[in-house]
Amino acid sequence: MKNFHKSAGITLMELMIVVAIIGIIGAFAYPAYQDYVREARRAEGRNLLLQAANREERFFADNNTYTNVMTQLSFAADPAVSENAFYTVDATAASATAYSLTATAQNLQATDTECATITLNSLGQKGSTGGGDCWN
Repeated sequence: MKNFHKSAGITLMELMIVVAIIGIIGAFAYPAYQDYVREARRAEGRNLLLQAANREERFFADNNTYTNVMTQLSFAADPAVSENAFYTVDATAASATAYSLTATAQNLQATDTECATITLNSLGQKGSTGGGDCWN
């Protein structure tokens, strides 16, 4: 009698099962990955807001007023653009003694509906639009 034994190769059915499992895992993992990327990009907007707030305070110390012109705060453009262009930050001088800064999501980050804008004012109050926890 001949001795039949299974070969070491993979059958088409086994390959299809592996591809299906990878597809199912990818269907759950990719949206979670996109959420983590969006959250990580928010740090760029927050950092630019904090940098602009520091510059506003220096400007106030020198001029006894705040400004709504970002180029007066030594940014290259008005509104200021973050390093990877995921956010722009613009200032609104509510009065000579108060300002409000708004970071607006741009380009690939524009899909971040939870934190479409992130705000910071002269009182240190932090906010956002879209209902997300944008400052953590």
